[in-house]
Amino acid sequence: MVENFVDKSLESKMMKAQTVSSLVLSLRKKEMIKVRQPLQRVMIPVLDDNQRAEIEAVSDLIKAEVNVKEVELLDDASGVLVKQIKPNFKTLGPRFGKDMGLISKEIQNFGQEQIAKLERDGELVMDIAGKSITLSQDDVEISSQDIPGWLVANSNGITVALDITISDELRKVNTATEILITAGATQGIFTAINTFVNHGEEVLILDPSYDSYEPSVLVAGGKPVRVSLNDDYTPNFNRIESAISAKTKMIVINNPHNPTGRIWTESDFESLETILEKHPQILILGDEVYEYITFSQPHISFNKRPKLVDRTIIASSFGKSLHVTGWKVGYLIAPEHLMFEMKKVHQFLVFSVNSFSQHAISEYLDVVDFSDVSKMYQRKRDLFQNLIKASRLELMPCDGTYFQVVNYSQISNKNDVDFAKELIVNHGVASIPISVFYNDNTDRHMLRFCFAKTDETLIAAAEKLNQI
Repeated sequence: MVENFVDKSLESKMMKAQTVSSLVLSLRKKEMIKVRQPLQRVMIPVLDDNQRAEIEAVSDLIKAEVNVKEVELLDDASGVLVKQIKPNFKTLGPRFGKDMGLISKEIQNFGQEQIAKLERDGELVMDIAGKSITLSQDDVEISSQDIPGWLVANSNGITVALDITISDELRKVNTATEILITAGATQGIFTAINTFVNHGEEVLILDPSYDSYEPSVLVAGGKPVRVSLNDDYTPNFNRIESAISAKTKMIVINNPHNPTGRIWTESDFESLETILEKHPQILILGDEVYEYITFSQPHISFNKRPKLVDRTIIASSFGKSLHVTGWKVGYLIAPEHLMFEMKKVHQFLVFSVNSFSQHAISEYLDVVDFSDVSKMYQRKRDLFQNLIKASRLELMPCDGTYFQVVNYSQISNKNDVDFAKELIVNHGVASIPISVFYNDNTDRHMLRFCFAKTDETLIAAAEKLNQI
């Protein structure tokens, strides 16, 4: 008979591999993490030595199928994964009738050992009101609690916990297909917008905003839609969601933010992800040119957001990161399907970027410590803030970049453009009024100072500001 030629042991192992792989792939789909994005580890609690041996035998197959680096098998009593159990009334009712209520209460009081025994043996003998009853695995629903940074799923007596943390090592860029060197980040931004934005399509720009975004949209024939941040320059997601329409093609997000120095938080990204799940047509242009200049909290890149990375173009700048802005060398990072299209525009815009600067930067990247860049600017920020504490200027939060925003309401009622001119003409100190970064010229008596200067310049400027 055919059954005599079936390797039952191999069949059981392959069923385990199929179950584990299906669970992991379903968790990836739930979190919108593409299979091409490697993940570090999947944990699987095993019920006995036989199950351990079977899964170990197919672990390489599982790793290849779901793109994880490690399959870790745990003793189910390890306590890493906490099981939950509840009655399955669809089977309990027909089997036990009027005793179903008592049995349900008993099931809800099960501890981890009883749950493990039921999973391991497939049944459990219980004493209910003097009766001995045998509970099967079909009579209950067993699940596992999620643990921070992991997702958990169960099926066919197997539980998997998937580590969804994407570290720097896991999110590496394919230099052949996912990166493009540009003549500064501004050219990269222009290229990205003019590749994907068509006539009449809308681009959301969060105000106050860098001045190159809107012209790039207009050249593409698109419509800039300006959306104001909150008064503290954090994102207002109600305004962002309200501004989205069927014509919205892209949202431009600058983080860390110029001109205000604010940085997006984890909760900010989660709010954006919730909104954009409803609008799969929207691309993200992430302007991250100040990514290595952060102070109070680390910068979160779109490159490490699984739900967003496949729709994101990141623009960054070697000039900003290495304080050689005059060299005009930046870069774009994007998934291959987006990068392929941008290279067509880049080809006939600048064709290539000067090779001398690229060679110098390439060699310097082997020795530079980017944490030193952040430390240098934090020292300058702290120096400038301490120097002008005696002034009548109110310091706004500066989480990153090399810009410090101040409020001058205690000094003057003039609009910010006129007051900025007064500072230059009468006091010899240059700043930029924040209103010029708004479409509607919102004026809240704010100025932006740049502290990417020598200490001597900062000291001299502070002496003048303290006398106003």
